[in-house]
Amino acid sequence: MTKSPMLSPNDIRNWLKAIQHNQDYPAHICEQIPTLHIELEKLVTSHLKNYTATQWITQQIQVQYNLIRERYHLPLSDLDLSRKETIDQIRQDFVHNNKIIEAWSVLYHFYVRVDLSFSESELEKMTLQSTRNLRRRKKLGYKLLYEVILVMTN
Repeated sequence: MTKSPMLSPNDIRNWLKAIQHNQDYPAHICEQIPTLHIELEKLVTSHLKNYTATQWITQQIQVQYNLIRERYHLPLSDLDLSRKETIDQIRQDFVHNNKIIEAWSVLYHFYVRVDLSFSESELEKMTLQSTRNLRRRKKLGYKLLYEVILVMTN
């Protein structure tokens, strides 16, 4: 059996984009995460596999986002927050001038809180950041998530 290529931040980006566009989970990426791969192997239907893979990666984002919010003595994020409460939360994340909390916030609000359908232009207005800066934060978020997953797989 040939060893699959190493996971990369670009793989994480592609996985999240697949989720965002309601596409199938990337099996070749999930195979590189032993605990997730074992769970997926137990499932029969592709629908259940997609659901499980999506839940797994969004849970990683949510946990990391709440850890960083806790570090800044901010209330933990909750999936039941209203749109207005979530906007207030996003604004809180961007007053610290900290790339890490901003990166996790962008990932969380784009890929976990998909129910609120925030666009880049909406986030620009809420955070007073440029499109370029928000894209940088998203790219940093992919790298941070990759590092979290890498630690979990070693």
